[in-house]
Amino acid sequence: MFVALSERELVGVCGLNVDPYTDDPMVGRVRHLYVVPSFRRKGIGAALVSAVLQEARGYFTVLRLRTHRAEASAFYADMGFRPSDEEHSTHVVDL
Repeated sequence: MFVALSERELVGVCGLNVDPYTDDPMVGRVRHLYVVPSFRRKGIGAALVSAVLQEARGYFTVLRLRTHRAEASAFYADMGFRPSDEEHSTHVVDL
């Protein structure tokens, strides 16, 4: 779990784990990115995902995630993820 703090206040979180939808332990999954609404559009989400990507490179060869929101899809595309047509993911990035 990755967290973002502002003056000791929790303002964002993002998780990383082995993707439970595959038997391949080299496939990771980005989980539950959330930034408090008043802190959005300040780079916190990008910083969290960047930290997840950096950490994941030591453990995984691929990261996947699922979102159904257009804004989130655009955000993840900006972070280097590409659309996926896999059953349990909408976006994937090779590490």
